[in-house]
Amino acid sequence: DKQIAATALVYGLTVVTRNESDFRKTGVKLLNPFS
Repeated sequence: DKQIAATALVYGLTVVTRNESDFRKTGVKLLNPFS
C-alpha cells in the first residue's frame, strides 16, 4: 500500500480502492467506487 501511495503522489494520480483507511493518512487523492 505504501508503494502504491508513493507512486500516486509522485505522478499526481488518484488511488481507486475500497480500502480507504490504509491510504487516508498518506495525502493521496482517493476514489472509492463503491461509496
